[in-house]
Amino acid sequence: MKKLFLLTIIFLTSVSYSQIVKDFGLKIGGTLSHQNWDYSNLGFTPDFNPDNKLGFNFGVFVESVDFSFLSLVGELNFVQKGVQKEMIVSTFDHPDGTGETKLWKLGINYLNLSILAKPNLDLGFLKPYLLIGPKVDLELSKSVSSKDSFYNRFNTSRFGLKLGIGSEINISHLRFLAEFIYDRDFSNLFKSENLEITSYSYDFRIGIYL
Repeated sequence: MKKLFLLTIIFLTSVSYSQIVKDFGLKIGGTLSHQNWDYSNLGFTPDFNPDNKLGFNFGVFVESVDFSFLSLVGELNFVQKGVQKEMIVSTFDHPDGTGETKLWKLGINYLNLSILAKPNLDLGFLKPYLLIGPKVDLELSKSVSSKDSFYNRFNTSRFGLKLGIGSEINISHLRFLAEFIYDRDFSNLFKSENLEITSYSYDFRIGIYL
C-alpha cells in the first residue's frame, strides 16, 4: 500500500507541475508479454523457456504542455503481464511423458506510471503521434501454477522505457485514439548465479478523450 500511495502521489504531482491540463481520458487494451530465461554455469541448458502470455490493461491519462506539435502525457495503468508454457505430464512409470500436457501459467499484475513525450502531426480527421518516455511498474499481485517459492524472489519494482506510435481519430464531436506501445524493462525480473530473467511487452490500446 505504501508503494501504491507513493506512485499515486508522484502521478498527481507530475500533473500539478505541468501547470496546464489540456485533455484527459481513458485507455483500454491488451498486453502481450515476453520473458527471456538465460541460464549459465549449469553444465547443461534446461529445456524451459516460457511462451508469451496475453493480458489486459486499462488506465487513465492526462495531457499537458500547450504546444500545437508536442504534449506531455501522464498515465496511470493496471497491466497484466506474465508467461505460460505447455508442459509434458510425466509419471514414475512414464518419465518421458504420458502423452498428456498441462498449461503452466505465471501471471503478474502491475500498477504502471508512465510520463511520455508526444510529438504529433495534425491532419484534421487524423492526428498521428509518437510516444516516448520512462515508466515504472509496481507489482500488485502474482499467481503461479506451482507452489515454488522461487517466484517470490522476483523483483517487484520495474523501471524501463516505452516507445509507441498511434493516432487520434476525430469523429463528429468525439475524439478517439488507437496506439501500439513497446514496453522495455531495464531492470531484471530475477537474477542469480545460474539464471537471469529479463522481460518486455507490447500494448495494443484504444481510448477516448473525455
